[in-house]
Amino acid sequence: MIFFKNFLYLLRHHKAAALLNLAGLTVALASFMLIVMQVNYDLGYDRQYENADRIFRIERSSAADNATVFSPWIGNDFSTVEQMTASVPGIAGEGGLRWFSNNVFDESETRFPIRCIQVTENWPEVFGFRYVGGDPDRLSEPGTAVVPESFAKTAFPDGDAVGKTLIPENYEKPLQIVAVYRDFPKNSSVKNDVYTVRPLETTISDIMYYIVANDAGHKAKIEADLTRKIRETDGDSTKRIRLHNLHDVYYATDCISDSHEKGSRATTLSLIAAAILILGIAAINSVNFAIALIPLLYSFIKTELSAVT
Repeated sequence: MIFFKNFLYLLRHHKAAALLNLAGLTVALASFMLIVMQVNYDLGYDRQYENADRIFRIERSSAADNATVFSPWIGNDFSTVEQMTASVPGIAGEGGLRWFSNNVFDESETRFPIRCIQVTENWPEVFGFRYVGGDPDRLSEPGTAVVPESFAKTAFPDGDAVGKTLIPENYEKPLQIVAVYRDFPKNSSVKNDVYTVRPLETTISDIMYYIVANDAGHKAKIEADLTRKIRETDGDSTKRIRLHNLHDVYYATDCISDSHEKGSRATTLSLIAAAILILGIAAINSVNFAIALIPLLYSFIKTELSAVT
């Protein structure tokens, strides 16, 4: 109660100073919250998967004369990549994907601006897809697809999306929706797209491929084994394979033609420093303002007590 009276006293007798201090504190806290949201986005990027620390993207050296420049695109044939990863010890799971279409159409030819991505059968298992309806096991069947929950609600608001058909842009064959998966957060390299399983055309675009290691500590050994395999396959002793943890991919800048969303470690650290600085300045200003008002508040309290007695 006394705090409320003090606040009213300040507003009546020192309105400008009180409002300026309150406005400054509000702006500081709002800025702090915005910075925290961005830092949380950056630090949490691709950390939401169950095996996040063991999921790696395969990257290959992009040129024979420069084995230190890497590309995430490792070919245009899934079977070739699978042959490279076959029999390599330490790999618990694997899967790949590639772009297929930027839009899809429903049965009434309504266009939806959502990408259609072609994946291997076990790719969703690598990232731990969680399903809210349908039978995800059917994704192994040709001509099937899974869609995100948000899209299912938008495209089919009056009923279940499972069993409905979609037609990817520039592709005449329909895809039957067999399951609906829970949306991934925005700070995820797995986007909320339509995913369909191969086989489709094998030369439409290059492949991005991922593995799950049994132990993240075996990364160097797996890299060496994959490098040996690709050199044997291509007959090029300068080729090299690198494994990149997903969270580190977000900050990586040494991979050419990388379509992955990017962040900056320097920017993230700068934002953390700025947030701490904002809190510190706000605290100091509030304390200084409170100290400056002590004589006035003392006089006000003294007057109040005298009135009571």
